[in-house]
Amino acid sequence: MNPMFRAFLVSALEGVSTIGFATITGALFGRGFCLCRLMTVREARMVRLTDSLFWLGASLMIAPQMTARIIGTRTATGPALWIQVTAMLALLAVEAWPSRVFRSWDRYLDLDQLPFHTDRINDRLILLWKIQLVVLAILAVVDPLLAATIFAPT
Repeated sequence: MNPMFRAFLVSALEGVSTIGFATITGALFGRGFCLCRLMTVREARMVRLTDSLFWLGASLMIAPQMTARIIGTRTATGPALWIQVTAMLALLAVEAWPSRVFRSWDRYLDLDQLPFHTDRINDRLILLWKIQLVVLAILAVVDPLLAATIFAPT
C-alpha cells in the first residue's frame, strides 16, 4: 500500500472515529439535561433523539476502528486495547435497557402524549446515565493512549 494513501486512510478513519466519540459524548450529556421527573413531551422527544444519536455515534466510533484493524493500518495491542474494548462493550450493554425504554415511548410521542414514566424508572435511568458517564471518561483517557500506541509492543 502506498505510504501516502495509508497515511490519508488512517487520518480519515481516526477522524470518523473522533466524530463518533463526540456524538456519543454529546448525546449522553444532552440526555442528562432532559431526564427529569416532571418531563414534558418536548423533553421526552429530545431524550429519544439523544438515544438515536448515541447509537449513531457508537457505529461511527466502532466501524472505522474495526476497518482499520481489518486492513492492517492499526496494529496497537496490549492492555489499552482490551480496556478500550471492554469499556465500549460495557457502554453499549448499559445502554440496552434505556434504549428499550425510550423506544417504547414512540407510540405516545406520535400522539403528542406524555410517555409512561415513573419515579422508579427515572431513578434507574439517571443511575445508568451516571455509569455511562464514568465509562465514557475511561474511554476518553484510553483512546488517545491507544492512538499514540504508547502501549504497543515495539
